[in-house]
Formats: sequence, C-alpha cells, structure tokens
Amino acid sequence: MKAANISLESSPTSETSNQTLTDGMAQQTTRENEVHLVLQGKGGVGKSFVATLLAEYFQDKIANLRCYDTDPVNPTFSSYKAFSAKRMPIIVDGKLNEPAFDELLLQIMEPGVSSVVDSGATTFVALMRYLERQDAFNNLVQMGKQVVVHSIVVGGDAMAETAAGFARVVDATPESTGIVLWLNQYRAPVSLNGVPFIESKGYKTVQSRVSSVIEMPESWGDLFDRDIQEMRQLRMSFGEAIRGESRPGIGSPFNILQRQRFTLVQR
Repeated sequence: MKAANISLESSPTSETSNQTLTDGMAQQTTRENEVHLVLQGKGGVGKSFVATLLAEYFQDKIANLRCYDTDPVNPTFSSYKAFSAKRMPIIVDGKLNEPAFDELLLQIMEPGVSSVVDSGATTFVALMRYLERQDAFNNLVQMGKQVVVHSIVVGGDAMAETAAGFARVVDATPESTGIVLWLNQYRAPVSLNGVPFIESKGYKTVQSRVSSVIEMPESWGDLFDRDIQEMRQLRMSFGEAIRGESRPGIGSPFNILQRQRFTLVQR
C-alpha cells in the first residue's frame, strides 16, 4: 500500500464536513463485534481521553464490551474504575512481549465481544508492526469484526508529528478498516498558516478512507475546562461525576452546578 503523504498545502475544496464530538460519536455504529483501536505515536495528545469517551459511549449500547490499556508508561485508561480496562503488558523492560500481543489479539477476536483498546506512544510502532505482520486487520474482519481506528491530530507544535502518525495509520490499514479522525484543538487550531488540516492536499489524498471527523473544541469555557480537568484527575467518568458519586476522603467532589456543566458537555 502506498504511503499516505500528509502535507499541509492548501487544497481548493473540501468534501469533509466537520462534526462536533457529540455528532461524530452519535454516528458510530453500535452493534456487536466491534474493535475500536486508539492509535497515535505522539504522547500527550488525548488518546486516553478519547478511549474513555468511546468506552463510556458504548457502555450502555454494547452488552459485551471489553477495554484494554496497552500503555506501559502512563496507564491512564486502566486507572478509571468505571471502565474496568485490563492492562496488557505488551512492552516489558523496554522489550516487545509478543505473547502479550497474541493474548490481546485472541481476546478481541472472541465472538460477540466488542473492544476499546488504548495504546501508548511507546507502544505505537511495535503495535503497528505486530498488527501488520499478523495481518490482524483483515483477520479480524474475516472473523466478523468491524474494525475502527481512531487517530488524533492536534494543533500547534505537535501538528506535523501527529499528522505523520495519522498517515502511518492510513498506510497500515486495509480498506475494510474504518478510520475516525479526531481534531484536538485544545492547544491550537489544527491548521498551519491558516490552512485547516482537512483542507490540505495531503489529507485530500486519503479523505475517502476517513469515515468520520470529530472536532474536539478548543475550550468549553473556563469553568467547564476546570471541572473537566478535575474530573479527569480524579479518574471519574462523566456518568460518575453527573451522578455525584463519591471518592474516598472527599465525598462527592462536584456540586449541582458542576454536574449540570458535565451534562451539557456530555450532550
């Protein structure tokens, strides 16, 4: 497969319609045998946040949902009690643990099971190579799985690196794999010299592979951002925060106004 060259030159037209986070999530298929992989080679761009959003969205829509955390350095996903994400030690002492890769693949292949898999920046290259070598994407489809890869591109200094990671995902996945592009504008608009990423010529060459573009807002507002940051630091899901669930030593950390803000963001 030809490598996807994601440049940032302007393209005259765009057929991609931006979606809000809620709109994009609402269009995700909600049936059995789905595999959602969050893949990006750059750390600190919101992979675990996306994984938690996916897990929470699918929790009440998919009966047999399993979550996995493959990040050996920052296992954020598995630290959320609400999702019961299983840590998979695919990198041990800096070395590839192939039996753990096999175990992960076997578990997500199980009939009737749907999965959300969060990856770490340190596991990205090894995981992509393993999936390619095992022809895992095609094998999963042949076993009746719908495979969707979620990749994040951010604005600011990390834009070029995350664009390259997105290109790597496109290059490594067959046509049968769905790709969801998340545009994280928290640091800066996802554009260069005023050219939005999805207007670039490089993106245009792979646009047909992208099934959905989800736009993460730059800010929900100062109070909203503060509350969400606190919620994430406490490793609480939106549902837990909205219900006013307690945490050891602090009780219920959010008042009724904060819980209302979480409800607005979740919509």
